[in-house]
Amino acid sequence: MSRTPLKEPALRRPRSLIGLGVFIVLVSWFTALLATAPITLIPVSRLTLPPGVQLQPLGGTVWHGQWRLSLPRAPDMTVQTDFLPSSVFRLQLAWHVRAQTDARTSPTNAGPNLGANVAIGINRLDVRNFQGRMSADSPLIASLTAWPLSGLIDFSGDASLVRTKRGFDLQAARATANWRNAEITTTEPLALGDLVFDANIAQGQLNATVKPAPNNAGPLLGELNLAGTWPVAKAPAVRGYVQPTARASAALRQQLSLLGRPDASGKITIQGVLPGRY
Repeated sequence: MSRTPLKEPALRRPRSLIGLGVFIVLVSWFTALLATAPITLIPVSRLTLPPGVQLQPLGGTVWHGQWRLSLPRAPDMTVQTDFLPSSVFRLQLAWHVRAQTDARTSPTNAGPNLGANVAIGINRLDVRNFQGRMSADSPLIASLTAWPLSGLIDFSGDASLVRTKRGFDLQAARATANWRNAEITTTEPLALGDLVFDANIAQGQLNATVKPAPNNAGPLLGELNLAGTWPVAKAPAVRGYVQPTARASAALRQQLSLLGRPDASGKITIQGVLPGRY
């Protein structure tokens, strides 16, 4: 009486199931490990940040984290980072970043409120859909100018940065800022109305325009154009004109007269360089 030989696939099946089970366990373990990767794995110490700027992880994971951003002469900011899953299909991982002034260090609403999508590539950093709002009298703005300012600034734009030996250098950018109820204090507060700033950086050149907002019945007319090299190594050139309207105060008219002699129509031609430290 002959025996029926066992079929070879029947002998392999248990081993195949065991191998599949081990594979599933390993994948699950790796996925769980990746999903819970702590934010401290990001090598912040290797980032080349500007002088006086510090970035400290507070908690969370690589995908959903919280940071503290310290800026010179400005209140600390709390930064939230959330991974954007759709960026996987674009082959450039990206996070949505939100930053606002830390309430513990700035109880007022003078600090900035910022948001952007930040995409990381090989030796490249792209900032997309950058939007923000801040008071013109915030400490961050105050550290950039010698004159006190007031009003509310809304801004938006995009930027591309490239890693170099010095860190990330700004290669290209475009930005728009709307300064509502703009006011600057020299010898006294000077109301400027609503102003619009447009700036563009490309191929080593910086170009910017400042003019009153459309349909703005404010104290000023005119347009100033700024042009120079990027990075800025010397004072950019400024060209354009300003003209006070009937709404301009006597103090504003007096300050504008220091810029030049008005022509028959009241326009004051501006031609020179932007003062500052370069």
